[in-house]
Amino acid sequence: MTQKIVISGLTAAGKTTHAKLLAETLGFRAVHFTDLLLQELQVEAGSADQVWFSRLHEIESMRAGGSADRRVDETIGELLAADEPMVVDAVLAPWLHPGRQINVWLGSDRASRAWKCSVSRLPGVISTDDSLRLLDKKDAFTRAYLWQERAVDLYTDRSCFDLVLDNSHLIGEPTAAAARKGIRQLHQVLLAYVNWRLERQDNALLELAETTSPGSAAIVHMDVDHLTPSRTILASRQI
Repeated sequence: MTQKIVISGLTAAGKTTHAKLLAETLGFRAVHFTDLLLQELQVEAGSADQVWFSRLHEIESMRAGGSADRRVDETIGELLAADEPMVVDAVLAPWLHPGRQINVWLGSDRASRAWKCSVSRLPGVISTDDSLRLLDKKDAFTRAYLWQERAVDLYTDRSCFDLVLDNSHLIGEPTAAAARKGIRQLHQVLLAYVNWRLERQDNALLELAETTSPGSAAIVHMDVDHLTPSRTILASRQI
C-alpha cells in the first residue's frame, strides 16, 4: 500500500498549506517543490511563500530552459520511489511520476487564488492586480514546461488524479479568517479520503458523503475503481 500523497494544483490553490497540514496530521514527512527549487537555485529566502512576490523575475530568469526544474523533478521522483511515508506538493509530479502515490488535484479559480495571495502576502508587497499577474505568469511557465516534457495540458488534463477537488467557494472574502475556515473545511475532506485509502479510518468517508458541508461540495471527482457501491455517492460529480 502506498504511503505517499502528492498534492498538485495551480499557483496559490493551497498546495503547500494542505500538504503541511496533512503531513502533520498523518505524521508523514512534508516535501515542497518550492523549497527544493530554491535550494537548487541557491536562493536564500526568509519565506518560500513570499519569495514569489518579491523575487519573481529573478527566479523565473534562473529557471529559464527548465534545467533546474528537471533536476528538482528527478529528486522528487527519487523520494517517491523510497519507502518513507510523505506528503509532497509539486505541480507536475502526478504526470512525471505516475502510479507511485495517491494523486490529488486541488483546483481553485483565478479570483479565489488572488484572494489567497492577498491574505498570505506581506503587507504592502503586492497589490491584487499584481497578484493576478503573478498567478498568470507562474501558471504559464508551468504549463509550457509540462507541455514540453509530457505534451500534457496543465489546464485540462486530470486523468492521472485519484481525487479532484475545487475549493474556490471555500474563501468567501479576502480575509485571514475566511481563509482559515476554508482550509479547515477542505482538510476534513482530504483527510477523510486519504485515511480511507490508507485503510486507517473506513467510516469517515461515508459519513462525509452523507453531509451537506461546504467541504464535501468541493469534491469534483474520485477514482471509482477504489469505491465500494455504498460510497459511489462521492463519485457522482464527474469532471
